[in-house]
Amino acid sequence: MKKGFTLFILFLFAASVLKATVHLINFSYPNYEPNSLSVFVGDTILWRGDFTRFPLFAGTIPEEAQSFSATESDSFKYVVTVAGTYKYQCPPYRTYGMSGYFIALTRDKMKQVENDSSNVYINFIGNSFHLVTPDAIPHSIYSISITGKGGLSIYTGDMQADQKDKWIANAEFPPGNYMLTVTDGQHIFGRRFTK
Repeated sequence: MKKGFTLFILFLFAASVLKATVHLINFSYPNYEPNSLSVFVGDTILWRGDFTRFPLFAGTIPEEAQSFSATESDSFKYVVTVAGTYKYQCPPYRTYGMSGYFIALTRDKMKQVENDSSNVYINFIGNSFHLVTPDAIPHSIYSISITGKGGLSIYTGDMQADQKDKWIANAEFPPGNYMLTVTDGQHIFGRRFTK
């Protein structure tokens, strides 16, 4: 009985590791690229750049999360263990735009929306997506991402609080299966599509 329970726990751990995604953030003066992401708890954030010249420090993060910083080397990994919004920055150049954030949610909060009854309407028109929010302006900032095979990030962006809509062209995407995800930090919804 004990051996079966141990194998079950190992299976669950392996399944959660296999679902984890590594999100790459490249940086140099004056910004991080991308500077906003939607991720899941268990994912890894990988920053690449010159930390000696552009040190990285956590800003506002969830209370239970472990803080992070990097001041040397050219890469740094952080495994996300707590849901919430994480802000980070390069203090010497923060006022020049060297700051960013990522929003982490648990996978059980992922809600697949196949109709347009969500906070952001996702319409496919020609070779683009048209995202429209019925929210009164200003609304929450929506973080937008499109991932391809194996969770590879194809597009990241956001819909600012003063934007009513946003167009995302996908004409240049290679053929394949994709997931468009939109989150406001509390809810996450999206649309699968094939090109």
